This record gives sequence, C-alpha cells and structure tokens, in this order.
Amino acid sequence: MICSIEIIDYLLYLYQQIQYGERQIYEYRLNILKYEFEKEREDLKHLFIDQELKELDNQINVLNAMEQDDTLQQFIQFQLQKRQLEENFFKDITILHGHFKTQIDSLKSTINEVSLNEFTRSF
Repeated sequence: MICSIEIIDYLLYLYQQIQYGERQIYEYRLNILKYEFEKEREDLKHLFIDQELKELDNQINVLNAMEQDDTLQQFIQFQLQKRQLEENFFKDITILHGHFKTQIDSLKSTINEVSLNEFTRSF
C-alpha cells in the first residue's frame, strides 16, 4: 500500500513534470515568437532600406534630369550667342568693307583729280 507521503511526493513530482512540460512548451512558443519577430524586424528593415534606396534613386533621377535640362539650355544659349556673334561679326565686316570701299573710291577720286590737275598744268 502506498502511503499518503508517497502519494503527495508523486503528485508533486507529476505537478513539477507538468510545470516543466508547460515551461518547455512556453519556451518553445516564445522562441517561435522571437524568431518571427526577428524575421519581421529584418523584413521591415530591408523594406525600409529598399524604400530609402528607391527614394534616393528617384532623387538622383530628378537631379540627372535637371542637369540634362540645364546642359541643354546652356547648349542652346551657347548656340544663340554664337549665332549672334557670327551675325554681328558679318555685319561689322560688311560695314568695314563698305567704309574701305568708300575710302578707296575717295582715294581714287583724289588721285584722279590730282592726276588731272597735273595733266592740265602741263599743257
């Protein structure tokens, strides 16, 4: 026959085993939750990093577009300035040519007058 102390000891033993078993289940579930939390945290971290990288890429694309637009505007401005300089140069050369021609005609006329005066003096 089993005495009451043995029964109590056995019940305590069973209770400890239940507690130990429940503790193992609790720790197992806790470890699963920790793993899932860490995985979700890493996923969020990567998602955040990916979003930040995407935003940086978008900003770089905007800056590149602005730079290309600025470069194009500078090129167009340069071409306009070049054309204006060419037109001004051609206009100045044309005016200078006209002045030279006028002066040459004036010099020819003066030479002809001087020659004519000398020719008439000789007679």
